[in-house]
Amino acid sequence: MIPRTFTVMASACLLGAMGPTPSTAQQYRVIRAFDIAPEPACMPAITLAPNGNLLMAFSTEWEPAPGGGVVRLTVSSDQGATWSKPTTLWEHPDPGRTIQVSAGLQTLSNGDVLLPVNAGKFPPRKGATKGNIHALYDIRPDNPDYRREVLALRSSDSGKTWIVEDPKVGKSWPRYGRLLETTDGRLIMTGYGWYVESRDFGKTWGPIRWVEDGIKSEMNMVQATDGSLFTILRGAGHPPTRTFGMRRSVDGGKTWGPNRSLRDYRVQGKMPDLLVLPSGRILLVCGAEGVDEGGKVVTRKDRHSFVALFVSDDHGVTWKRDVELQQVNPGSSIIPGDQPGLCLLDDGRILVVMQGMDRSKSGHRWFSFHTGMSVIGNIIEPVSP
Repeated sequence: MIPRTFTVMASACLLGAMGPTPSTAQQYRVIRAFDIAPEPACMPAITLAPNGNLLMAFSTEWEPAPGGGVVRLTVSSDQGATWSKPTTLWEHPDPGRTIQVSAGLQTLSNGDVLLPVNAGKFPPRKGATKGNIHALYDIRPDNPDYRREVLALRSSDSGKTWIVEDPKVGKSWPRYGRLLETTDGRLIMTGYGWYVESRDFGKTWGPIRWVEDGIKSEMNMVQATDGSLFTILRGAGHPPTRTFGMRRSVDGGKTWGPNRSLRDYRVQGKMPDLLVLPSGRILLVCGAEGVDEGGKVVTRKDRHSFVALFVSDDHGVTWKRDVELQQVNPGSSIIPGDQPGLCLLDDGRILVVMQGMDRSKSGHRWFSFHTGMSVIGNIIEPVSP
């Protein structure tokens, strides 16, 4: 195992270097910040395997462009203190395809580890050399050369070996979010406003079901300890932009309640992740937190982190902003920027993996596609025992 640089908040002096001391209103504090995977590393997903190892999968491309990205894996056998050198888990046989991880890695109750991924291919626009993703690529779903398929990687030995499966959920159905096992034995996989269900641990899937038809961005779903299904949906709220909406189902997904905006709780950002604790508390983290446009992660010099934790103690009805996640090296150009994921450790602490973004490389053509993108981690714990 290769040790990674980390910072421990063990004294008042170091707490000051890392950031402000948590206020009495905060429920959590950051006790360690560390590197996990060097550039290029995008869209991390984390799970605790049956053998006790932490598995962290990531893509080498953020978008399904440029072609050729692969899935890589790094492992920690000591609860995140050290991490192995990343190895290639899988690459598509078509060299033009790019794989996106999109936060789906999950250990199932039967012992399998399942990783759904997006296998994408965006047709480049002729002559385009600069601009955003829409300027560089023709990403209309009706383009015959456009691809965005869901595939699944499965391991039955805690991540040592993997097989590739086709869940057959359509050719243009981008997915996002953690897998969810419900108390009645269903496995749910979420996408952009939609989800599918499986009764055989993801080997076969039912038809697409909609929570929010027409949504164009990420959704995550968990089951609260009161039995209800709870979703966070980006783009389903109201102004300001990048405000989330939330919906709840009390009948297992047969019907969904009204869309409620999280703007009242100042929750703004993208790529949300949810974690339900045994106590019933729900944790929410999101990327590009508090900004209405992604470029501000680079230009806002008054902030050195754009990933924050929110807490709900009423099954997701109300939310409070808690701790801001922290840099590995305070004052550096690499900041917590996007795509966070939560994992409950054996001792009750929580590992947060997230996209580190190197603002010093923001002028590069492929910045945020792969250039300047690495994976960093924080360990958080309750302020009070």
